[in-house]
Amino acid sequence: MLDHNTALKTIDVFYVLDMDRCLVNTEKLQALLQRVIKRELGIQSDEMNLARREYERAGGSFDTAGYVMGVLDGRGMDGPSVWHDVTRIFVQEAQAQDMLEPYAAELLRRLRMEEVQYGIVTYGSDTWQLTKLEAAGLTAIPHLVTHDVAKARLIASWQHAEGFLVPTILAGERLLARRLVFIDDKPISFIGLPPGVQGICAVSPGASWPDELMAQLPSNVSVTYGLHGAIELLFSH
Repeated sequence: MLDHNTALKTIDVFYVLDMDRCLVNTEKLQALLQRVIKRELGIQSDEMNLARREYERAGGSFDTAGYVMGVLDGRGMDGPSVWHDVTRIFVQEAQAQDMLEPYAAELLRRLRMEEVQYGIVTYGSDTWQLTKLEAAGLTAIPHLVTHDVAKARLIASWQHAEGFLVPTILAGERLLARRLVFIDDKPISFIGLPPGVQGICAVSPGASWPDELMAQLPSNVSVTYGLHGAIELLFSH
């Protein structure tokens, strides 16, 4: 039961958006960072790419910040301090480019036109996820970093009889949404998605997921080809 004694704003819908490979071109960001790291620190990309492939093959989100700081610590350097200096260079160079996925800017524009509230929920380590948000120029959008790869579990924890109590970090106030729209590119994010949420699995162009994983998607999840398909599904009426 919600406490209605303090101010609680109620809205019809709140949009929950993924960052990596959904709004943001993670591969392009990673490639730029690795060029900066090689140039500034002399750390080669091959070993980092191998570690990243192995981690992501297991379903995880590679912690580039943690990896680089570990290498620097092994060299007897102050990992966090050097990482901070390198990422300042990386962010500056990234912000001079377009680091968004195709149709991400269009989706954000449509959400603003519809005058609906939305926020970013991204999975991974705080340091690296927040660095990518800044590099892509998205820090003005309310955002939350989760350490749970199955974001549906997080979303389910917001559910009440009257709707979904959106975390203040995303809403900026006590906000109850009668329903949610959740857009992500990874099928695993939707496992256990509760009723009252319209899920859209916007599969990245070129990506493929095992049939058995796709078969586990709840009935309230639609599969689209990237954000272009998600925009058509949401706004073509």
